[in-house]
Amino acid sequence: MFSSFWKKSGDDASSNSMTNTDSSNESFRSVNYGEGDNDSNSNIRESDFIDNTDPNTGSGDSLVTIHYGTEMPIDSLYIYITKDREEEGRQDALRNPDINCMLQKVEMLKHTLKLRFEQVRLRYEMDIRKQSAQMDNLQKLGLGGSQLQIEAFIETCREHLIKIDEMERKLDNGDISMTIMMESYKRGFNMGITESVNEMTK
Repeated sequence: MFSSFWKKSGDDASSNSMTNTDSSNESFRSVNYGEGDNDSNSNIRESDFIDNTDPNTGSGDSLVTIHYGTEMPIDSLYIYITKDREEEGRQDALRNPDINCMLQKVEMLKHTLKLRFEQVRLRYEMDIRKQSAQMDNLQKLGLGGSQLQIEAFIETCREHLIKIDEMERKLDNGDISMTIMMESYKRGFNMGITESVNEMTK
């Protein structure tokens, strides 16, 4: 609903501050569900029990696509937090199994997330100011009825700011929901150490 607001409010700022280089294509995921046949014929057919369709071709059924994400800046935080870094940790351990390197990397991931919280806050605050000014202009022009969508957009931005504060508090408290990427990195690092030890003992 609000994607048009982000286009109007400065994609140049978004591309600089919101780019997720690790997962540029992960912002919004979709899942397709086949709805199946609705054949009312009561005759028993071989196809009722055996699937003879070519797996490389579509069955012709209609598809329902479900999109995840808000198409707003807060999505970039969820993408960063949920990124699986297991293989990254494994490769780092194979290159250098020093546990201090792992701890430094985990601290860096946490610090980067803190910076992203601040980046996203600044973007929301900037857009609230811009849209508030736009709403004032509409009122001066006697177009108050056109401001309902802007008001809804501003309210959503404020809700997201509250959510970001909550996410940062959880991170500070070590809540596992905010440390998924760090835990996956540590898991991969331990796997790499184990792999290195097994190679040395062969």
